[in-house]
Amino acid sequence: MPAVCLVSTDTDIAPLVAAIPESYSVYAIAAEELVPVGGRVTPVGDFDELPDNTILVAFCDPYAEESEDLAAEVDNLTNALFIVNATGSTATRFAQSTLEDQSVAAFTYVPSMFEANPVLEISTAIQLSPAQAGQAVAQMRLAFPGKQIEVVQDRVGHIALRTLAMVINEAAFAVMEGVATPAEIDTAMKLGTGYPTGPLEWCDRISAYTVVNLLDALNDDYRDERYRACILLRQMARAGRKFYDEEVGSRQ
Repeated sequence: MPAVCLVSTDTDIAPLVAAIPESYSVYAIAAEELVPVGGRVTPVGDFDELPDNTILVAFCDPYAEESEDLAAEVDNLTNALFIVNATGSTATRFAQSTLEDQSVAAFTYVPSMFEANPVLEISTAIQLSPAQAGQAVAQMRLAFPGKQIEVVQDRVGHIALRTLAMVINEAAFAVMEGVATPAEIDTAMKLGTGYPTGPLEWCDRISAYTVVNLLDALNDDYRDERYRACILLRQMARAGRKFYDEEVGSRQ
């Protein structure tokens, strides 16, 4: 039976679990809070308990020592596929810490977006051979049959989330500079561009913390001024605030 193992996460994985076919076993390591989700998640204490060919969805920070520890712990698993979250890094970055015979792919997992978007953007580490990359993509298609899989370049945030983060950032600058309120900006974007949801409404859904982390990771890679996070957005991330908790103005 094919298997997926969720590793080191405290994020909302209910939409992810719901997308995995019933024919898959779903495990979790170091994430007891995930066990009740749909009754499908089985806790395991060690990677040795997992079958070969397991898909490991790792939510840990690929830049942290945690990722290197993770790679070292799974050396007994054969033909494992790592999937890392591209909201803060890339498959290529994570692959630096893994063994040569393990494949690494990335997707952008933000619960609210994953649930609403029929398209799932994925990328593979450039260290992989064409055959390994093709196999990784095939595994992803089988694991998420309800999603339209789009293979994109291995970049932080991929395409949709990166674009949304930049729009959110510009909207936050407009609020900080007193150009308009969050509600006015969102209304203008919905009426003027046909957006079903305003950028600051989206920010509240995915959190300012996620947006700022993504922008910082993009800035680290590109060294481009357009990825400089708005200070208001950064302060809101630090405070755990949302734009619609109350109207946020330039005084912040």
